[in-house]
Amino acid sequence: MGTWGVYDPIFDDDPEFSEGLQEDDWILANIDWLSELFITHHIPIDEQHMRWFYQAVDAEDWRCGSCGGCM
Repeated sequence: MGTWGVYDPIFDDDPEFSEGLQEDDWILANIDWLSELFITHHIPIDEQHMRWFYQAVDAEDWRCGSCGGCM
């Protein structure tokens, strides 16, 4: 979902291979649909809830090829 991370299967701890947006930038870039989602599901639209959402998504985010399964 475009969150920040290192998604290279070989160099998974090298920040040179990082991509995506960090928390503040990701929230700002996705605020429109994120607000609609929160309204639909009766989630408070505040900074803390948006940060929790980012952190939950970031923990499970991936990129095609990031697992190395195609190697």
